[in-house]
Amino acid sequence: MLKRVLKFIGRAVVIIACVVAVFFLGRALVDNFNAVSNALGVNARYAAAQASYPGSATAISFANATLAIQRTTQPTNTPTVPPTIEEMLNTCPPDFAPDPQTGQCQSTEPDATTTQVSSYYPVYPLNRALILARAQIVTATPQGPATTPTSGPLPTNTKHPTPTEAAPPQSSATPAPVAATSAPLKVPTVPLLAIPTTVRPQQTAIPSPAPRQKAGNFDVLNVVLIGSDQDVDPSDPSFRTDSLLVVSINRTTNTVSMLSLPRDLYVYIPTYGMQRLNVAYGYGQSIGFQPGGGFGLLQQTVLYNFGIPLHYYARISLNGFKSIIDTFNGIDIAVDCPISDLRYQGPVTQRTPEPSEYTPFDLKPGYYHMNGAFALWYARVRKSTSDFDRSRRQQQVLRAMWRTAREQNLAAKIPELWGPITSVMQTNLSLPDILSLVPVALAAKPGDIRSFYMSKGYELQHFAADGADVQIPMLPGFFETIGRFYTPPTINKTGAESYSIEVVNGTQSKDLDKVAVDRLSWGGFDAQAKGDGDLAPKTIVYDYTGSAKPASLTAMLKALNAKATAVISQPDPNRTIDFRVVLGADYNSCSASGFTK
Repeated sequence: MLKRVLKFIGRAVVIIACVVAVFFLGRALVDNFNAVSNALGVNARYAAAQASYPGSATAISFANATLAIQRTTQPTNTPTVPPTIEEMLNTCPPDFAPDPQTGQCQSTEPDATTTQVSSYYPVYPLNRALILARAQIVTATPQGPATTPTSGPLPTNTKHPTPTEAAPPQSSATPAPVAATSAPLKVPTVPLLAIPTTVRPQQTAIPSPAPRQKAGNFDVLNVVLIGSDQDVDPSDPSFRTDSLLVVSINRTTNTVSMLSLPRDLYVYIPTYGMQRLNVAYGYGQSIGFQPGGGFGLLQQTVLYNFGIPLHYYARISLNGFKSIIDTFNGIDIAVDCPISDLRYQGPVTQRTPEPSEYTPFDLKPGYYHMNGAFALWYARVRKSTSDFDRSRRQQQVLRAMWRTAREQNLAAKIPELWGPITSVMQTNLSLPDILSLVPVALAAKPGDIRSFYMSKGYELQHFAADGADVQIPMLPGFFETIGRFYTPPTINKTGAESYSIEVVNGTQSKDLDKVAVDRLSWGGFDAQAKGDGDLAPKTIVYDYTGSAKPASLTAMLKALNAKATAVISQPDPNRTIDFRVVLGADYNSCSASGFTK
């Protein structure tokens, strides 16, 4: 009996061992099969990317070369001889010229140093047909007086008027310029440095550098505002900069332009290669890029891919952003588009909340006073909208901070606030630098601050890079938006500031008159919110002028998201206001492009 039991147990052990062996063998086979499938998938993605992006890179390079040549064409009586491919491969890039002594390429920018660039084009595996095409462009360019094209697929920078011509007329409501409390902030030189080849194998081709944006006779200063996620892991030097916003300050016209740079834009990062824009700063910090570290590498990346010179920077973390908003005792924001998402509404602490601590939250259009935590959520949330709309909301927050600072006269308190601010923000701007910019901040009106964003379908298009979703430039919209951002406003403005407008809320939603006024004021209109009125089924714009400028009326309707049929002309020579807007039940304050994914 015992022998039978032992024999049974032995057979059972053998069977169990066989089952275990079969299980692990099968699992290994499945893992190997998955590994092979993944490898094949990666190869397929690489093959697809190799086939598609080089064409895009060539198109971008072709456009860059076209823009550079259109800018630099000068009259000549010497017949043009088409250069050979070899000659083009050994020529200097746009805005560079060979040094007569060394033969190396040297920047021709008036504000650049003598940094040398040699063997420029051979460094990059660009399509050789592109070089030939560039030579053909030079040959085909008409000789004679240089002109600025008024149409065509690619934009060009028009000749800037003189500062006197460009200055907008000052109305009686415009505050008088405030004398600077320190010496004017100088614009530092930002040369395009020698770009070494990356040691990493590149999945795609690399576009040639974008033509440099030029300020002409205007005094333009560019500051990049950087929002980082370093709070997530302060010990990690390779943090991301998911918020990149260039603030271009024109000290000749007292105007400001803001351009949000897409974090997922697939760009060339010097020494790194093709990668998302939001890793440039962190990578520069981690490798100790010279000169300038993280900002230095971001500076070179933006100059290479956008043609925009960055002169200064200010970097702030998530907690730092909240602290600054709370220093203002909160800010008022006109929310024009609804948001439904998760929000952490517990006490503001340094720790990272657990997922279970987030609750659903609906934010309807209206006028809200936000503390630091609320404003941070509003500036970052994107699950129900998109990255593109997040860029728009971040600019809304900056506008609200500027307005709050003016209302609270915080300019006079900058010296005492500078310590707390710099404890949560890193910048290469000094206190005297900031004080020298105060006159511009005080003299500017809401309509003098322009906003520019990039969205899919016009400036950007989707691209799969190694299985990851990124964006690449879409021509010609990408260059057109950058050109409009960098071109200062001229005297030929709509004249919107000359009209007075009152807005009445005829809807059942609270504070929509304040939302509409906010939209109008940033468009340059003098508008006042008049509170609730009788309920109205449709939005009506009463025109008491009888002779409103078509351009101004169009801009007004665009800000109100209304159609031309909403206008009722009622000329009144004894009027006290020029327009009266009654918001009706059909009023939709959300007209932002890129609001949804």
